[in-house]
Formats: sequence, C-alpha cells, structure tokens
Amino acid sequence: MITAIPTKDATQHTKSSDAKPEKTSKGKSILKGAKDVKRYIKYLVSPKHKDDNPHNPDQHFGTQYSQSNIPIDMIHPSKAAKYITDPIALEAYREKYSEKKTAFYVEHARVSRNKNPRSKGMQGDVFIFNTSLKPEELAPFKTDEEKAKFLCALGAAHLQKMSGRKDINFYYDMETHLKDGNLHVHMVMSTFTIDHQYFNFFRGKQDHGLIKMFDDLKYDLEAKYPFLLQLEHEKREKNRLMVDVDKSTNEVTGEHAEIFNKLNTILMSHTGANYSHPKIKQELADAGFELRYTKAKSKSKFKDIQIFHKDAGETFRSYANLPYQAKRIMENFETYQYFSKGLKIRSDVSSTVAKATILVNAFPSKNVTELNKVLYDELGVMLVPSFKKDPDTGGKYVNSWSFYLSRENVKFPAMKAGVEESKKFIITPKEAEDLHEEVEQIIHTQTITQMTAGIRYTQKNREEFPQFRFQKNETNEEFLARMLASKAYKQSLTSQIAVGNTLISSYNNRTMLDTNGVDSVKVYQANMSSAKSAIQWYVAQGFASIVFKGTENPEIQRMMYIQGILHDVKIDNYIPSEELKKEAQALLDAERDKVITSNKDKIKAHLESVKAEPNGEKQYLYLRSNRKLDIDVDQRPKLYGFLYGIKMGLEQDAFKHMDKPTLSKEEIKNVIKHFASEEKLTTFELQDVLRRAGFLDDADPISTARQKVPEIAQAASTVIQTTAPESDAAPSQSSDTKPEQEKKTQRIEPPGSGIIKP
Repeated sequence: MITAIPTKDATQHTKSSDAKPEKTSKGKSILKGAKDVKRYIKYLVSPKHKDDNPHNPDQHFGTQYSQSNIPIDMIHPSKAAKYITDPIALEAYREKYSEKKTAFYVEHARVSRNKNPRSKGMQGDVFIFNTSLKPEELAPFKTDEEKAKFLCALGAAHLQKMSGRKDINFYYDMETHLKDGNLHVHMVMSTFTIDHQYFNFFRGKQDHGLIKMFDDLKYDLEAKYPFLLQLEHEKREKNRLMVDVDKSTNEVTGEHAEIFNKLNTILMSHTGANYSHPKIKQELADAGFELRYTKAKSKSKFKDIQIFHKDAGETFRSYANLPYQAKRIMENFETYQYFSKGLKIRSDVSSTVAKATILVNAFPSKNVTELNKVLYDELGVMLVPSFKKDPDTGGKYVNSWSFYLSRENVKFPAMKAGVEESKKFIITPKEAEDLHEEVEQIIHTQTITQMTAGIRYTQKNREEFPQFRFQKNETNEEFLARMLASKAYKQSLTSQIAVGNTLISSYNNRTMLDTNGVDSVKVYQANMSSAKSAIQWYVAQGFASIVFKGTENPEIQRMMYIQGILHDVKIDNYIPSEELKKEAQALLDAERDKVITSNKDKIKAHLESVKAEPNGEKQYLYLRSNRKLDIDVDQRPKLYGFLYGIKMGLEQDAFKHMDKPTLSKEEIKNVIKHFASEEKLTTFELQDVLRRAGFLDDADPISTARQKVPEIAQAASTVIQTTAPESDAAPSQSSDTKPEQEKKTQRIEPPGSGIIKP
C-alpha cells in the first residue's frame, strides 16, 4: 500500500549559473478556487482512456463504487450513465455534478474562514491525496465492488486518523479507480472540519507531519491486514540492529550480533540497583555507542530509543526488537540523561535511586508508611502511588509506584529501578490517595520555591502564551487580567483600567472607550493611545474589519485608520486621503525596516556560526515577519530576508517556513524592487539572486495570493462609534448610510444618549 500526497514537478537552477537545472518537486496537494477544484473533480468522475485512445480500456473504471458524505441532490455520473445515453447530455451532467460538488467545498471553506478570520495557513478549499494497491494485495477480494469497498475503507482510515476520533470530521469524496496494475482511491476532502476548524495540512518529512502520520497508519494497517505488502514493516525492520535472540538460550545471531553482544554486556552490568549513570555513560562512550530518542512528533506515548555504532552503519537504529531487559536499561539511561541534560541536575540521581531500591528490597516490612519514614529519614525519598481507572467499576486502584526524590524534585519508576514485589506493599485506598495528594502538593511547592530561587534544574513546562483573544463571555476586566498575568502582551489596551464595559486611561484617568462587550466601541479621546486601544480591542474580539457609525470625528477616524493599517484591521466605509494613506504606509514601512534589520543581523550571525563550525550540525534560519499581537501584519520583511540570505551565499534549504508567506504577486514584485534598490544590485546581480532563490521577478514562486478580508458580514465585520473629545464641541451628525449597508451592520444610538442598542 502506498499513500501519496501529489507534487508538481518544477525546474530550478543550480548554484552555478551555467549548470543544468535540477528537477525539484513543489506541493500541489491543496486546491483553492472554484476553477481548480471543479477541474479536478470533473477529471476524477470522467472516463479516462489510455493514451487518449477511446478504443483502449477505461482507466477510470470503478467510479460507480465511489463514496461521499457531501449532501447534493445528484447521483454519481457513473451511475447516471445507465439512464443518460446521449454523450452530450451525459457530459453536461458531469459538468453540473462537478459544479455542485465544487460549490459545496468552496462555500464550506468560505463559511469556515468567516468563523475563523484570524486562522493562519494555506487555507485552500480541498486537500487531495491517493492510496494505491498492487493487484496481489487485493487477492482476497473477488469482485470489483469488494475491491472498491476495501479501498474506501483504507481511505476512511486515513480520514479518521486525521480527524483524531472514531468518526470522520471532514467532508470528503472517495473516487475509486480500478486501473489494471494500479488500483487506487483518490481522496478529496475539505480543508476545514465539519465543525469549521482548520487542519494543518503540513506535509513534513520522515519524522513529522502528514508523511509521518500516514506512515504510522500504514504500519497499523499492514499489521491488521497481513495480505497487504509489508512495506512499512520491512522499512522499520531494516532500521533496527539485525539480530535474532533465542528466548530460551539467549543466543544471539545475525549481522549485528557482535555489536549487540558488546552493548548487552555493558547494559547487563547495570540491572536493577546496580545501575550507575556516570559509569554506564562512560562505558557506552568508550565502546563507541550513542543512544537517543527519535524526534518523531507523535501523539503516541511510546518513544523509540535509537542506537548508533559506526560498525552498524551511519544511521541510528531502533531498539524495538531487542530483549526486554536491554530495552528497560536503555529507557533508564534516557530518563537519567533527561535529568542531567534537560533539568540540569548535577547530583547523581541514579545513586540515590539505587540506595532506595536496596533499602526497600531488604526492609522486613512492606508497610508503605513505615518504608517511607525510613526512606525519607535516610535518603530524602518517598514511595508514591500512581492510579489507574477500573473500566468495569469506574473506581481507582494503585497501578504502579515511583520514588520521589525531594531534594531533586523528580520521580523515578520503582519497578524500573529494580524494586521487587511491589504488589505486596501494604496500604489502604484512602492512605494511598492521601499520600499521592500530599506528594503532589510537595512537588508543587518545591517547584515554586526553586523557580523563585532561580534554580535552573527545576522541571518546567514549556511556556505557551495565550492568544490575544477574548474567551467566550469574558469581560474586559477578566481579559485584561489574563493578558497581564501571561506577561505576553504589554500593549496599549492592556495598560488601561477596565471598569465594566468602560476603559479608563491610566495616563489621564479619563474615559477612553465604552464597549458593549461584543462588537461595538465608542471612542472619546482624540489621541493615538485611544485609537490603538480600540483597534486592539477589535483584534482581541477576532474581527478583521470594522465600520464607522454615529457622530463623525475626523481626527479620531484618522488615527483609527492608521492603527488599522498597523494591526491589519480594515475599515470598510472609510476613504482616506492620499496624504493619510502615505502617512500610514510610511509608518508600516518603518516597522518593516526594523524587522528587515533584525533578519539581516540574524543571517550574519548564522553565517559566522557556520564559518566557526563548518562541519557542525546543520542549523536553520527562521525569519521574522512584522507581527502585532498574534497576527502577521506584514510579511515583506520575511521575503526580503530570504533574498538577502540568498545574496549572502545561503541555499534555499537553509531557511525554514518560507512556504508560509501569503504575499500577492504585486507585493512580491515590490519587495524585489525594494531589495534591489537597498542592496544596490545591478540587473545581472539581481537576476542571479532571483535565479538561485528559485524564481524571477515576474513569477509567483513563494506563495499563494494573500487571504483577502471577507465582504462585510455579521461574523467578520462590526460597527464603531466615534465621539468627540470631552474638551471639544460636538461635531455635526454624519449623513445616513446606504440602505443596503444598514442591513449588514448594527444600528447605534447617537452619542448624546450614551446607550448602545441593536
């Protein structure tokens, strides 16, 4: 079985300008726009003749067994062909069918984007891939219908894996093609889930992304269906030490038997309480061995440990097929490595654990209370239970035990340490729960104490800052308190004082804004801080566009427009003057130039680092865009930095995430023009940079067109009322808006009333 994500071949010049072009692949697995989606769907449901010769067999035979969960009032064209005999009418039917399917996908994506206006990524309309089998893999199935159903079952397994649940959470079409020698199913699926969440369709490489997910699924399916070719099983088998261990005699045979025996001799001298991390670390290094975890980003709790030895080749090899005892010691090794490297613990934790293991095994009583008193008095260690839920009764029971080391503030599994007969420990269920809670509280207190003292070896979870967004039913006060507590967003909005739906300036103690807590703001002060706070409030509410309503105030509107440009918020019913456009653009360009300088400094530092260690581990560059709050407002600096790096001699693969920018063709051309001017490049030099970067100035090689703000709608636009500053005379009322616009927005009472109504 092979699951393939389609790619589009392209050519790219090599570093030497007179060399032949290299063939590369560029992803074309996400389709966007009705034109491309319809063309693909129609291709799948239409007959295809070998070499376009109508006398040869149809290579799209089997489409009558296709499956879909998209609700449209038309049957599949291959089934309709039984009733429509006129070829022209049948072709028109395929056209209509493809249009309806396309309209459903495109509309679902549009609605989903409106519900998630700030979601990032390649927000196409459909994602496509295919799964194919060789004829011998379908040998158990006799009829075409059985073969097609099995292909669809494999497709459904992929969709379930991507959904992360038992049911499929995507709209999809499975088009089966029972082509001779290559039976396959084409998968067409929505890029947003049925409940409008966006899935990150990151192709990835061997150890992460969709390729890793599909490989893991293929491994599971090969185990479930033995008649499938065991490609993934064979691949993983080749990635192990080639040894066979006789379970009765422990005799080792195979290509790497000598290497394994050398490794096993070291491991077996560190069983149970004999384990000493400093010693085994030195012994492994002296013998030429290196152990590591894989970098696979898998949801599975299992982490594969890999072994390297030069005599076994230039790759790391999995420990999966090695004997149980050897694997356990390697797992202990990785845990202690984490304590020393990850948590920066300088003491020998393995020595304390070994002493605790000897004491527990030798102690005459198995009463946990008595054991813990001795353990803590002598070593500062306690036995701690872990619980598991009983699926039948729903109750909890003690499943395992760990040593808790109070000085180092870490746990280590007692069974892996060599503790014997842990099932004979004496403790009541109530005592076990109390002990567990007591130790968890000690761990929490110790962690806080160590963090306060600045001790770096305290185990810390990776700090993830919250999105700059209001949560459901969250008040202004709660939002500001949460943002300030996160220490992530020291912004104009979070610097003010919230009292109910009112925001008061912390600078002059006057009312800045009145909000309705949902989608409307009244601005009172004609200063940049108030305008910025208002725009940031809308960003926090998730809006991509707003409209002005109520009393006009040109100065406040001018400032709101500037801050809208700087925060990527569109004001739909405001037409700025050319002078104001230039002013806002100049401010945005100034921010751009700061980030460009930062990216150039990063590239120079990278080049110095590579120069210092030319044979060191490969390093990658992550260029910045102009980011406000949690939004990529301006991605021009990222592209500029990429071109600058190419100019400085770097290859394209030195940069990460250069497929993410969403600049338009015109914006790309302007960046190239700006780059050439600032770097003072001749035409020949610019063409050389563009060639090595993989594109010329009249192409659009890096990205898809920028995501445009949707039309004014309830989900993506809102209303804003501006009020004159308290010291100014009230300006005149604005003229009424057009009737058709009023249907798309909300009515707000004039500022004199101070009441906001729908």
